[in-house]
Amino acid sequence: TISVNTTGNYAVTVTNSGICSATDNINITIVPLPVINLGNDTSLCAGQPISLNAGNGGSTFFWNNNLITQTISPTTSGVYSVTVTNATGCVSEDTIQVTFIPNPAINLGNDTTICAGQSVILNAANIGYNYLWSTGATTQTITVSTSGSFSVIVSNQMCNSTDTLVVTVVSLPVINLGNDTTLCFGQPTSLNAGNPGARYQWSNNEITQIIFPTTSGSYSVIVTNLSNCVATDSINITFIPYPIVELGSDTTLCGNQVLPLYGGSPATSYLWSDGSTNSTLIASTTGLYYVITKNGICISTDSINLTKETMPTVEIGPDVKICYGQSTILNVQNAGLIYQWNTGASTQSITATSSGEYWVKVSNNGCSSIDSVNVFVDNLIDVNLGPDTTVCPGDQIILTPDKQFIEYLWLPGNEQSSSIIVTQPGTYFVTVKDSIGCMASKSRLIQEFCPSNIFVPNTFTPNGDLLNNNFLAYGERIQYFNMQIFDRWGELIFQSNDLSHGWDGTYKGIACQQDIYVYRIDYKLFDGTELKMHTIYGNVNLIR
Repeated sequence: TISVNTTGNYAVTVTNSGICSATDNINITIVPLPVINLGNDTSLCAGQPISLNAGNGGSTFFWNNNLITQTISPTTSGVYSVTVTNATGCVSEDTIQVTFIPNPAINLGNDTTICAGQSVILNAANIGYNYLWSTGATTQTITVSTSGSFSVIVSNQMCNSTDTLVVTVVSLPVINLGNDTTLCFGQPTSLNAGNPGARYQWSNNEITQIIFPTTSGSYSVIVTNLSNCVATDSINITFIPYPIVELGSDTTLCGNQVLPLYGGSPATSYLWSDGSTNSTLIASTTGLYYVITKNGICISTDSINLTKETMPTVEIGPDVKICYGQSTILNVQNAGLIYQWNTGASTQSITATSSGEYWVKVSNNGCSSIDSVNVFVDNLIDVNLGPDTTVCPGDQIILTPDKQFIEYLWLPGNEQSSSIIVTQPGTYFVTVKDSIGCMASKSRLIQEFCPSNIFVPNTFTPNGDLLNNNFLAYGERIQYFNMQIFDRWGELIFQSNDLSHGWDGTYKGIACQQDIYVYRIDYKLFDGTELKMHTIYGNVNLIR
């Protein structure tokens, strides 16, 4: 055997045993193998087109991705190989490594709208890559505050990506509530936030475009337009109260009377009808008075008409003291005027009969004078000399009133002392005078009479010695007499209706033992001119 690798005619002679031989030949044609050049391994950016061409038109092809075309266009990374068989059946292979490098992923986001004064940060991400913005910036992020289209190219070693975002800057709502302002209480005002169709939020929780403040304070509003852009403004409103001025109703001044007029408050200045600028004015003459009172920008005014009149002179007189049962006339003169007494009377004079203060108001064209007088009505003088009584010859009675007076006159006798001593029966009179000169009289009848009396001893000795042997009661002018004696057990042991007949110390003829006995005596006598019954009880000692 031989190996050949070039085209040519090859012959061979074979001899055996050195005798026999045979020859044969063959033409060998070396056909060239298909020439394939897929190229060097390569890297592409994702999405970048590539075509692998096996060449050798008219041959048959078999790629490792099962394609059988002369060319293929890979879209994913990998090893691509092809087997090419030409018309003579010669086969060649080639292989290539295709790598698709991912493009940078960029997402600047949706087109956006911002409000004037705001900004938005555009971020290309992909840290460490190269950046080129449409603004010329080469940073990963840029800050945008103006309208426009903004794009960026992000590059790695060989691939780049781009993205674009449109930023629209919308104007803020324009609000002008005005300068801080001062108003008078009740003065209407309105605050308009403008920007019709927007949304409103006021500091007092109202949500309308226009509000109508009525109280002092700081008012602010947040306005949000259709683009959700927000602006705010505020204003201080101060409501100042009007001065309160009350000069009063038209009136009349009497005599030397003056009327202080007060210009009211709160106030920062005053201007009166006479040109004065004080807070008060003393009015004393007839005329029209007015004042213009200011409290900052707030003005109030009032006026009053004054009329001057003469005061009536009223003189009732000094205080009056009268005796019980008397009266006094109180006269205020000033005939033809109007009178008003505290008693309700409306006459020029009245009659006073009781103690108290009496006053009268006398009016003349609205001017009045008052005077008063105290009337003291003395109490009824009660002179008490005591009840009529009796006196025995030799006795004496002192007569004196039970109250003190300043003067006394006794009859008979014309005594002027506060008391007298009476020893004789008769009627005695006294006339007294008190501190205000009121007088009264009283009398007392004194008759001659000596009243009866009775005496009862407490011991007797019935022992037969003729001394104190009987128990007797003693008395004079006794009209009725009854005496009863009881022992200690309550048994009646003696009774007598004769004042001269006493108890001899015996019971039923038998001498009673020494002891204490009880007596009861009923008797009648004259007390003054009246016959009265009396009863007395007592003890008597029987001693033997």
